[in-house]
Amino acid sequence: MAVQVKLVGLPDLGKTIELETCPPDVGHLVRTLVRKLGAPGAKYLLDSSGSLDPAIQVIVNDKSLAKTGSLANYPLQDGDQVILMLMAAGG
Repeated sequence: MAVQVKLVGLPDLGKTIELETCPPDVGHLVRTLVRKLGAPGAKYLLDSSGSLDPAIQVIVNDKSLAKTGSLANYPLQDGDQVILMLMAAGG
């Protein structure tokens, strides 16, 4: 099995990425994506400290994950579907 990652609202990164091996958690997933996508991936997914940008919402198997310090440690399993979505703001 693999992990399917959908990228929503993230220009220049494509729409869906299939990872053949399942990263153990969200933090490893983000680092794997940044390595795979290069500079554009880092630009959209990471903040200035190298952590997941707070403007990115993470959804695993239709469950929205709260923005907490432990988000990077949220475990993943083979077959999970992950959505990384740029949250829109403004008014």
